[in-house]
Amino acid sequence: MGVYCRVVPMSLSKICIGFLFLFLAWNGVSRSSNSSDFQDYYSASQLFMTGEDIYAFEDIVKAKSQIHSFEDIFKSEMAPLLEKLMNQTGSYIYPPTFAFLLIPISILEYPTSSLLFSLINFFSLVISCYIIFKYFQPKIAQNTLLLSSLLALLLNFRFLENHVNNNQVGFLLLLLIMISVTTKKNFVSGICLSLAIIIKLTPAVFLVYFFWKKRWSAIIYTFLFLGFWFLLPGIFYWDYNLKNWMNWNEMVLQSVMKTPVFRAWKNNQSMIATLGKYFVEFADPINQANYKMPWIKLEQETVSKIFNGIFVLFGFLLLHLLYKARILAKYASDARVISALFILSVIFSGISWIHTFCFFLFPILYLCVEYLQGGMSKWNKLLFFLGSILIILPNRNFVGSEIESFLLMVSVLLYAGISYFILLVFYQEEN
Repeated sequence: MGVYCRVVPMSLSKICIGFLFLFLAWNGVSRSSNSSDFQDYYSASQLFMTGEDIYAFEDIVKAKSQIHSFEDIFKSEMAPLLEKLMNQTGSYIYPPTFAFLLIPISILEYPTSSLLFSLINFFSLVISCYIIFKYFQPKIAQNTLLLSSLLALLLNFRFLENHVNNNQVGFLLLLLIMISVTTKKNFVSGICLSLAIIIKLTPAVFLVYFFWKKRWSAIIYTFLFLGFWFLLPGIFYWDYNLKNWMNWNEMVLQSVMKTPVFRAWKNNQSMIATLGKYFVEFADPINQANYKMPWIKLEQETVSKIFNGIFVLFGFLLLHLLYKARILAKYASDARVISALFILSVIFSGISWIHTFCFFLFPILYLCVEYLQGGMSKWNKLLFFLGSILIILPNRNFVGSEIESFLLMVSVLLYAGISYFILLVFYQEEN
């Protein structure tokens, strides 16, 4: 450990970390007025205020009923409807409560609202990193922890920068999850985790952590507050709120559960999207054609069964990790379980864009700490290096845009996550 940590002085680590945060802050503020994913949230929130269809559900149903062949798309009478769909919030896929919660800032002009949301996200990242640092601090030498933090930020930097550029919601979710798993107050854990789940379903995997810790009150509070967040918009818009939830269930939740082609595009690195790109025709027509995919043509039902089998396998691996963690020291077991759940929340999400992998910040920091402390066996180190190489490889600055496009098409980031997860499950101490 001493050899590694003396290479980079403590003060230099702090300066580099500070520079990375300043760059992210400047990047977010300078791009806040640009079109980004926040524009979908903003438009949905404004439509919510006026009682309009935030998912364009009725327009999509109408378009489907009028389009019976490829030629129908180009009929003049279809132009107004298609233009409306293109300009509406058909890309908004989050639950309606999120659009409702954004009303306080969506009443402002878009540039101001986007800037505020960008600042909220940035400070969420800063506070999350502070909580993560404090989580590891009691057991780790400060110089080791600082160097590990710097390495983790560098390995995750592309995801952090991509998140800032898209003005996404991931940093806020990261903060809510970190508060929920680190606080000893079950009431606070329930509030934070339920809010994260009501914004995006994937944080629900952290209920496993509370089951494992036997924190039954935290689980009860989570479900109670899920009901609260679900009903909150109904206080003002009861029928409209229920209609939005039904549309979200039909448009998004059911689509993700029933089909592997839901947004199975090049940048979607999730497990289900990867199977769609590999085996289902027209999952991503443009990019699949470039790489002669799908390599093997399967029915969507068959691909869904393959996904379910993989899901069950990873479930058994997680159970094995939870069993092993019972006999570990408290710090090591908790950190390993939390790391594994962060990874599973990404790879088994229906949609995992590049910025979604900012959730790897915690597990990669943990693995960097283990590496620098000399706790990894040679096999562990091999998996760690493999995952880390796969994490940084799909970057056009290193490999060029063509190779980057191919690597993303085969979902190399998914395999990075799998490598880290296997390492966590079968981790062996050096001694």
